[in-house]
Amino acid sequence: MKIGAAEFEAEGAEDTVKAQFEEWKSLLAVPTGPQAQALVPPASAENGANQQVATFTAEQTGADVPQGFERLFAVDDKNSKKAVTLRLLPQGEDRDSAALLLLLWGFKRKFGEDRIRVTLLKEVLERSGLTVGRVDRLADKAQRNGLVLKGGKAKGSTYALTNTGQARAEQEFKQLLEQM
Repeated sequence: MKIGAAEFEAEGAEDTVKAQFEEWKSLLAVPTGPQAQALVPPASAENGANQQVATFTAEQTGADVPQGFERLFAVDDKNSKKAVTLRLLPQGEDRDSAALLLLLWGFKRKFGEDRIRVTLLKEVLERSGLTVGRVDRLADKAQRNGLVLKGGKAKGSTYALTNTGQARAEQEFKQLLEQM
């Protein structure tokens, strides 16, 4: 489903998809507050013709990195290719899933980017120290649990955190910092 520049796509159990859809609808609400007013692109007088989608950097959106971020994440912001990798991998059975959540969260916190292309995601997972055959297989459990959303197909796919996924990633972040 697409409304303006916002797009919703989900797969999984009916209850999970309904919950994600409701969450998505709530995110479509117009931002409030003085800082948010600067983020709303001006309305076009035409019926969507020549309408541009605004992209904002972390500095423009006021995204902030939490204390300890640089201890856990290595940041590469050279040659207009932004990347975030993990300095320390999570432990346990779901370490691959936790690493995926952390990397998506790291991109969001550092660069303000919600959706990450699968090709970049595979690269940063491998640079972080994980052996990844296919990102979709690694992300399957997180997707079924309503932690990530997938959009697109094949190499054009993107992944993004749901609100629940963001909360879980923040929890993983705090646990990893305690281990350091």
